[in-house]
Amino acid sequence: SIVPKLVDAANTTAYELVKNSGITTAFPMVEAVFEDSQVVSTDADGVPSVSTVTSLSYEAPPKDPWAENPEKYYSGAPTTQAVCNKPSDGSINGNNMCFRSDVEVS
Repeated sequence: SIVPKLVDAANTTAYELVKNSGITTAFPMVEAVFEDSQVVSTDADGVPSVSTVTSLSYEAPPKDPWAENPEKYYSGAPTTQAVCNKPSDGSINGNNMCFRSDVEVS
């Protein structure tokens, strides 16, 4: 799996799919299937720009356990943000999303 940059018709198609899907949550996952011949360029990091796609599908993101059971998480106790050693350290259930920022906090 990769995260392509959808451009031109592919971007418009993905936008319309999500807009008309009825999904009201933020950041639905959109799966784009494309052939190598549909890649119009690749940036310095290897991210392909795709102008058309073979198919698109979507699904809502996982449910937020804080919204499902607020009494468990909103106790009034102080909260913290841990530093992650690798991207896989992030965990919704562990209350650590490993946010990235240009600002270094100490």
